[in-house]
Amino acid sequence: MTSLKEKVLFLLLHTLIHILVIHFWNVVRTLVDGIFGKRRRRSRGVIEVVAHGNTSKVFFSLDKVEKLFYLSPPYDGRINTVLCALRPNWPISYTREVVNGVDDNPICLDWLIADTSERDARGILIIVPGLASWSQTNYIQRCVLLAHRYGIHCCVFNCKGLGDTPLTTPRMISASWTGDLHKTFSTALSREALSRKFGTAANNIWGAGFSLGGVIMSKFLKECALQGVKSQPLDAALIINSPLDMEETSRTLNEPQNAMYQRKMISNVIQFVTKHIDVLKNVKEINLKEHDNDILKFMKSLRSLQEFDVHINTPHNGFATVKDFYDAVNVFTSLRHCNIPVLCLVAEDDPVIGSLPSNAFDDVASCNKLVAFVKFPYGGHLGFCRSPMEEWNGEPSVMEMFICDLISSHKHMEEMKEPTEGICLY
Repeated sequence: MTSLKEKVLFLLLHTLIHILVIHFWNVVRTLVDGIFGKRRRRSRGVIEVVAHGNTSKVFFSLDKVEKLFYLSPPYDGRINTVLCALRPNWPISYTREVVNGVDDNPICLDWLIADTSERDARGILIIVPGLASWSQTNYIQRCVLLAHRYGIHCCVFNCKGLGDTPLTTPRMISASWTGDLHKTFSTALSREALSRKFGTAANNIWGAGFSLGGVIMSKFLKECALQGVKSQPLDAALIINSPLDMEETSRTLNEPQNAMYQRKMISNVIQFVTKHIDVLKNVKEINLKEHDNDILKFMKSLRSLQEFDVHINTPHNGFATVKDFYDAVNVFTSLRHCNIPVLCLVAEDDPVIGSLPSNAFDDVASCNKLVAFVKFPYGGHLGFCRSPMEEWNGEPSVMEMFICDLISSHKHMEEMKEPTEGICLY
């Protein structure tokens, strides 16, 4: 369990922010409007759906989503993002399964198995966390714990070397590296293996990629489609707050107002390299002569993630230019090829992702009828925070409920018209 001190400190900070941002600002706005004789119409946050045809709309029940409003506090995207990072941790006792990776580095899969003593499990959720995140990162913990309450078996795919997982071969964090997903979905996470382990729950396997994890998952699904994989590894996938256009995200992070997020991300990558320096000092593909071929010295000189992509990610993953790298991990491009239902959850005020033209969403959804987007007016980057007391009581965010409601309402694509029991957001 999280410590009481941690919870109290977050409650106090959250309450102060809530008073200043919501109540104080409303008073100021009302006074200003009164002085100047203006009558301002207060708009409620409408949740927007982008989908073409009925395939994705029916599968994800999007006709019901279109009628919903965002009812959590309308915090600014930056505030939601910061609050997400400061949320208390809820440590989970996972069961770890280890798979040997394609490069012989151990891949750690952390499982939280649903209680099936009174009812059958409602499905399996396989999570790919974001940059420098793992199974014990707070937003992953929250999603796993809620899914567990819904009766969903959860597996967190930990990228090698993150958290308490080992790194034995020189492999850097990268959005383009899908080799480990291919290996695990052909072994421990294959439909056959999951059927033997979990029975009928394996008829409803979902993937959820958060932030950078969504980039990796969408690229993996594209590769499965292009390779003509006969047995689809997933029944459906959710891409959550992911950089849909990595080049645009890189540009956005270089803007002065986003310096705080960029510094934090660089710090996370530096910590990763520092922790595994004995292994990573042997990375051969990169040229760091200007830094005495010292990767840690180079990392400490970084001023942007774009520099990391140019000097490390691009050569390390076999790309000639950084543009080639960004094109290879472009989620919009990957989604055009996916041959299973994919739903992207986007917050329009996400300060990390950048500004994307609305026609980009329409173009992808019209090109691939299996793909749809749900655009929340607020939420920031993985935030979607509720009121201070709701957060104190551990109530789930709209994004977390959205994920679990979708999974629990489906037993399988062929059975999706069957009525289901349980709590539902809709």
